[in-house]
Amino acid sequence: MPPLLLPEDDTGPRAGDVPVGLWSRAIRTTVRELGFTRHEFEAALDLDELPTVDCAGAPWRRRVPRAALDRLRGDRRTRTGLRDRVHLVNASGGADLLGISTARFARLARGGCFSPVGFHLNRYHTLVWRYAAGELRDLAGHRPELLRGAAPEGLRKALAAGQDWRPRKWRGRRTALLMRQAAGSWERAAVPAALLEPPVLREVVPDPDERAHLALLRPPLLSLPPGGTRTEPIRDVLRATDPEEVRWYRSLLKRHLGAARAARPAPRTVPAPCGT
Repeated sequence: MPPLLLPEDDTGPRAGDVPVGLWSRAIRTTVRELGFTRHEFEAALDLDELPTVDCAGAPWRRRVPRAALDRLRGDRRTRTGLRDRVHLVNASGGADLLGISTARFARLARGGCFSPVGFHLNRYHTLVWRYAAGELRDLAGHRPELLRGAAPEGLRKALAAGQDWRPRKWRGRRTALLMRQAAGSWERAAVPAALLEPPVLREVVPDPDERAHLALLRPPLLSLPPGGTRTEPIRDVLRATDPEEVRWYRSLLKRHLGAARAARPAPRTVPAPCGT
């Protein structure tokens, strides 16, 4: 079933809309009314299964329209279908679902056979990746050879070289969603800019005013904090470092930066008065 669709005239904010981005009382109330868990609601947003629209004048602020929520409240089958599509599992749950060992599941995940939807830090400060159960079932149906017997040669070589595609796959999924949600050309340029290390960003965008504007429009790479107190594992996920991936995001940034410059120049930074 495709994501819930919005009426074409549902453009402005309305009473009953739910803001996205902070775990507010409105969201808690809505989730409770729908019979969802917090993780199911977050997964519906991350998988773009629950429609959101932008809040005018507030970059990256989103809201779930009342029309979509009313449809869920009024149709049990729609709610059940949505919950099935947004059900997430960790590595052990995914292995059980596919009927394979956890070790084989980890090899398939590191080899990029499927994309994580999200992650969190456990109490040992280790990243725990989460996967859409529906996507894993699709993999089992379309690529059953991955679940039994010897792994394909390309996968074996990638794993032998120590490659781990999980962060890259997550970044690709997250940035694709943000690009669809971007309200304008500068917002679209800010998405790849957020993934590049500062020296690379300065090389692609030498104008300090443009870099400042992109920083101001920086998108929320994480919809909500993943928990834990250490930031090193998270920082590694949020930045592209593989040369091939860096080239891709550089190219993406250049393309959308050109469109942004053509649409309107970045605002100039006003220098601070002398003596301040």
